[in-house]
Amino acid sequence: MQVVVNDKKKRSSGFLGQGKPSILTLVWGASSLVLLIQLYFWNLFKTERSLQVQLGPYDPVKCSEVLYKQLHNLTFDPNGGKLHATQVIHTRGQLVNPHKFWISLHNKKFDVSRWVIMDKDDYYELSLTDAFIEILLAQDDNDKQQPLRMLDVGANIGFFTLLAASIQPPIIVDSFEPNPKNQLRFCESLRLNEWYSEFDTTAINMHTTISTTTTTGKMSSSQVNLYPYGVGKQEAMLEFEEHKTNPGQGHFIEKRDKRRKDRETDMQVITLDNFCKSRQWLTPDGSAATTAPKIVILKVDVEGLDSSVMLGAQQLLHAHIVQNVFLEVSARKHLAVPNRKALRLLCDAGYKLKSYGGWIGPNLDFEWKEKDDATVVIHKIMELTEKNHEQQLNLWWTL
Repeated sequence: MQVVVNDKKKRSSGFLGQGKPSILTLVWGASSLVLLIQLYFWNLFKTERSLQVQLGPYDPVKCSEVLYKQLHNLTFDPNGGKLHATQVIHTRGQLVNPHKFWISLHNKKFDVSRWVIMDKDDYYELSLTDAFIEILLAQDDNDKQQPLRMLDVGANIGFFTLLAASIQPPIIVDSFEPNPKNQLRFCESLRLNEWYSEFDTTAINMHTTISTTTTTGKMSSSQVNLYPYGVGKQEAMLEFEEHKTNPGQGHFIEKRDKRRKDRETDMQVITLDNFCKSRQWLTPDGSAATTAPKIVILKVDVEGLDSSVMLGAQQLLHAHIVQNVFLEVSARKHLAVPNRKALRLLCDAGYKLKSYGGWIGPNLDFEWKEKDDATVVIHKIMELTEKNHEQQLNLWWTL
């Protein structure tokens, strides 16, 4: 069969053909362009609606806005607009992270504690770093429906979030850090490593699509959601006091003191139970939802109020979707009662203490005897805290 093409009609049939386009072609082209624009905004609207369902009442930090603020308000930035960044290579611990990652730091004068990363290419909490690497390298990458997740409460400038995101298989980290200055460094690090929020519509459209409103779709690389909230035992607006010489030691004041005048700001405090319900990981009655993700790590480091965070996560812990819990307990007398309550909660929820240690992290195995009940275990922990570690005891609990 021979097909005959009308050359005259062909020449006038489009913008790229020879000759002038017809009025009909111009109208058709304009209509098609309008339709494409409408489809683009409709897809964008659907994505935004889907994200609103997922986010619930808790909005993550928009790093683009944080970085824009830095450019136009350098007095907000302790670094004055300068970038102090280095690659982390964990080689000083017992385990080696096969993947490097970038981290942005405050200047040495403002944050000498974390400047050690610039000097040593590693963090001082070596045993805690080892524990993270051990857990994450042991994860199975075959589960395509349930991506790994981590909760980082008291993320600071994001070292442990970045560490987790650097290790394969990919992970989604929900990080909580109320200090705006730390959020700035955190956002710079995310930009350096090209990691984005799972709610970043631009990144979503570039890489993949969201499979469900519970964000359980497997992504091609790790993602980080940074939230500007404190976390505690109940939802409230509390005063946040920045530490004058260590941005990692800012803390919430649960009881107001009228004598305190400087560096205090009211900030929102949420609970992990409510956060997980908003993400549809827990049912309204607090049990694990069928779409609950696999949370491999819950890390809590909030300067003495770790027990408060745990007491606001009772349903989450009893739901058994968190596999490993890291927190600190302190020997300070005013924290003895809440510490014991938090430890009791972990025992009652079925967790067992794997190891403990001082400021470098949990590096000593805990001798857990089958006959030991929760009361005995708690007594042993508090005794260790009071005798061997004046400031705090780092604990690693496993389910």
